[in-house]
Amino acid sequence: MSNRIIYLIVGIIMAIFSLVLIIGAIIETSALLYQTYSAIAITTISFCMYYLHPHFKDKKHAKLIRKKAVFYRIIAIFVFLIFLSIGLVVDFITLSIPETISILISLIVITLFISLVINAKIHEIQLKKF
Repeated sequence: MSNRIIYLIVGIIMAIFSLVLIIGAIIETSALLYQTYSAIAITTISFCMYYLHPHFKDKKHAKLIRKKAVFYRIIAIFVFLIFLSIGLVVDFITLSIPETISILISLIVITLFISLVINAKIHEIQLKKF
C-alpha cells in the first residue's frame, strides 16, 4: 500500500473521530473538548498530505512550495495572535489556558498545511501555463 493511500485512510478515520467528538458536544449542549481541535488538525494534515504527496517527490518543487507556505504561515500566526490577544483583553473570548493553547496550535498547523496545498496548486497551474 502506498503512503498516499495511508494518508487517506488516516484522514477518513480522524474525520469520523472528529465528527463523533463534535456530535457528542452538540448532544451534551456543551463546548467542544479541546482535544477536538487537535483531532481536526490531524484530519487536515492527513488530507493535505494525501494531496501533497506527489508534489513533494520533486525536491526543487517541494522546496519552493514550503518556502512560500512558511511566509504565509508567519503572517497568519501574527493575525491569530492579534485577534486572540484583543479578544482575551476585552473579555470577548473567555477560554481557559489549555483551550487557548490548543486552539492556537491547531490553527497554526491547519494554516500551514492549507497554505502548502494552496501553494502547490498555484505552482501546478503555473507549470501548466509554460
